[in-house]
Amino acid sequence: TMETSGQGGGICERGIIDNLDLSCMTIPLAINELFHNSYDAKIHGQKYTQTIKRRPNGNIAFIDNCSGIDLQQAINSLKIAKRTKIGKTVGIAGMGLQNSLKYLCAGISSARITGKTKDHDLVSYDIPWKKIIESGKITDMCILSENLEEIKKNFKEDRSDDELHGVTIEILNPSDSLWNDIINIIAKPKKENKPKKENKPKKENKPKKEN
Repeated sequence: TMETSGQGGGICERGIIDNLDLSCMTIPLAINELFHNSYDAKIHGQKYTQTIKRRPNGNIAFIDNCSGIDLQQAINSLKIAKRTKIGKTVGIAGMGLQNSLKYLCAGISSARITGKTKDHDLVSYDIPWKKIIESGKITDMCILSENLEEIKKNFKEDRSDDELHGVTIEILNPSDSLWNDIINIIAKPKKENKPKKENKPKKENKPKKEN
């Protein structure tokens, strides 16, 4: 006879992590997801800005001047399926951010989330996607970022003195092809200067023949 217990259920983190790849994610969708999350947290009455840049060390940074995140919000953002928004939302809570980051990291690179609000200190976490995929879990895998002084310096340089708040999401040690793909997506094609048409001399009105 087979022994059974009266309890069942559970969450397979490896299954959730693996199934992120089934969402048909693309680079444009991933960028859209990251900036839509920050747009939801924009400060009303303040001009909202978003920037993508490549740092001298090669990291790709997505920068905004939204209201930012504190320590607890940062921890919540690292949890898959953690509902962080109140009211009507589109999609599954917590899945869009992690799905986008996993795709942009290609399962190899790490991602970094750095945030600061007007009333709280800066906080920064790294998401090591390679280790997460190998272990099949994300719980307790995200760690506080090292080199915090350099992170603080970059955070300040990316913003004006009166806007030291917002979120920066970085892809660490990305491939060159990812940056090239992003540039091709967001770059505006230059308009070709068409040669001006030369003014043709007006035809002289010939006198009508008299009958």
